[in-house]
Amino acid sequence: MNQQGNEPQLSASESTRLKEDLEESGYAILRNVVPKGPLRELNDRLIEAYESSEKFEGGGTIVGHLNCFPGESARFVYDALHDYGIVGAVLALREGKSNEILSRVNWNLPDSSAQHYHMDSAFANDWIICNIAIVDVNPENGPMDVLPGTHREFYPYWRFALERKAKLSTLLAMEQGDVLVRTSNLWHRGTPNRTKAARPLMSLTFGEPSAREGDPFVLNGSGITFYPNWYGNATRKDILRERIEKALPVTRSAGRFVKSIVRPHGYDGY
Repeated sequence: MNQQGNEPQLSASESTRLKEDLEESGYAILRNVVPKGPLRELNDRLIEAYESSEKFEGGGTIVGHLNCFPGESARFVYDALHDYGIVGAVLALREGKSNEILSRVNWNLPDSSAQHYHMDSAFANDWIICNIAIVDVNPENGPMDVLPGTHREFYPYWRFALERKAKLSTLLAMEQGDVLVRTSNLWHRGTPNRTKAARPLMSLTFGEPSAREGDPFVLNGSGITFYPNWYGNATRKDILRERIEKALPVTRSAGRFVKSIVRPHGYDGY
């Protein structure tokens, strides 16, 4: 990965503001960081790879949200964040902690459903996520919905529901090349894609426990690979569960509510 680059464009005051926004709201957006031309080419590669990939049942295909490993073709995104100064700012915020990097893409399919509100980590084991807009993200194609400030205090789901934290709903529109920096314990969700094209949103995570050591863009021959999200697809039971929760989202909410009461400690927001 590029470790030289040009003089960082992120000033000391902007780095301070980034830290303050993360502490106060749990997220910050930096505009026009990654060049648009290479992003358009990356989107074309992702579309081509998806169209030619072997499709699987379940695993997010029913609700319409898949994970994707972008491979070597996305390395330029890290380089852009490094040269801008975002990588340095993130590492400074996580000084003394593990900072292995994991790269993936959220592939929001047409006619997808709203995700359930969740955190990406346990409350006390947070890391930093940089989301990069590969295409323009608007209210029609599935912007991220965040709940500002919900990272500052642990909410078991029963309390999250009773205090109606979802009222904090904030849709984040982003232009191609913008970067959303957020903490993994901020409550958020993906929203429906009402367009006819998939909406890709790339992420680089710093310190995620599942990230392996080494180059985050080298895996499976460094090619683009689509794989299931948190919904399993190993058994018919997995697929049935996803179908039920798509048709009746309240079933998942009820299960989470009960689980958070009987097993509250360490509950992670899923």
